[in-house]
Amino acid sequence: MADLKEIFRDRQAMFWTFFFPIMFMVLLGLVFGNAQVIDLKIGIVDEDQEAAAGALVSQVDGLDNVQVQNFTSREEALAAVGKGDLAVFLVIPAGYSDTLAAHQQPNATNATEKAVLTVYFANDTSGNGAVAFTVLNQVISQVNAAVLQQEPVVVASPQEVQVSGGRYIDYLMPGIIGMVLMFNGVFAIAGVMTTMRQKGILRRLKVTPVGKSAILAALITTRMLVTFMGILLIIAVGVLGFGVQMHGNPAVTLSLVVVGSLSFTTFGFAVSSYAKTLESAEGLANVVTMPMMFLGDVFLPVALMPDFIRPFAEALPLRYLNEALREVILNGEGLLEVLLPIAGVAVWGGAGFVLAVALFKWD
Repeated sequence: MADLKEIFRDRQAMFWTFFFPIMFMVLLGLVFGNAQVIDLKIGIVDEDQEAAAGALVSQVDGLDNVQVQNFTSREEALAAVGKGDLAVFLVIPAGYSDTLAAHQQPNATNATEKAVLTVYFANDTSGNGAVAFTVLNQVISQVNAAVLQQEPVVVASPQEVQVSGGRYIDYLMPGIIGMVLMFNGVFAIAGVMTTMRQKGILRRLKVTPVGKSAILAALITTRMLVTFMGILLIIAVGVLGFGVQMHGNPAVTLSLVVVGSLSFTTFGFAVSSYAKTLESAEGLANVVTMPMMFLGDVFLPVALMPDFIRPFAEALPLRYLNEALREVILNGEGLLEVLLPIAGVAVWGGAGFVLAVALFKWD
């Protein structure tokens, strides 16, 4: 109770815990909220599997700022568009290559059957689905010109798909939650433990009937309670202010928050065990958290980072945590589907715990 009162009486702590992350998310959400996170993604379902179909795929794949993803079925690609992972996908029907070959015959006429490419595009607020459809139409025009100098042979059949995800704010909110868990776990514990040691409070507590585990459990519990309150505010702003849809099970989301909070708390104990003053603890905490803030998949996907830094970014605990949070919150995945990233966070937490125990001292 004493620790909890101290937190709520500290105006600076209240600002950094509650208002700063919300202000950060609101600012970025207002500026970039409806923007797409990455370059244009175009999915392709090749039901023809012939040379002409492969040539069309190569043409699309060769466009600037376009990433082609191949799918085995329309259902799989449609699900990706619905989740916001794709802006558009086209279906190359069986017989596509034969139809083009028929139009290249000397006796071909305008009545010869046309090849219809069904194009599914996202009808969202970003407008990227419509842009992607325009890009595909340009490719189709090039195919027509190459095949035959006459009435179009290949035509597109557009189909709108209503989607709710895919916006930058949808991507950002789970990242902000992960960032808050990291900062509260590292800075809060490192600061309070270093201050208590520097002022001799830990040394006095050592000789009282209160056990070490009770003291540490109290510190962790109070900060987790404050962290939960901050995260609830972030979710409220995201859902009510920006229309972010929470598809995940609340219990699974809570489990991820607990795992993330406990794991980053061990880093805070490790920092406080090594630092001798509050100033040095804050400096070390910055060294631990700042690289993860910019490389931990908070504001920018790791896939868009330079190749030389991507392996390092992919191994960071915050990246694992944010991956799990996004899969659960945005895509409704369960614990089994995010076991790998959860394991990554837990391994880092275990390493931090071992380091904190090895460095811990009362004085």
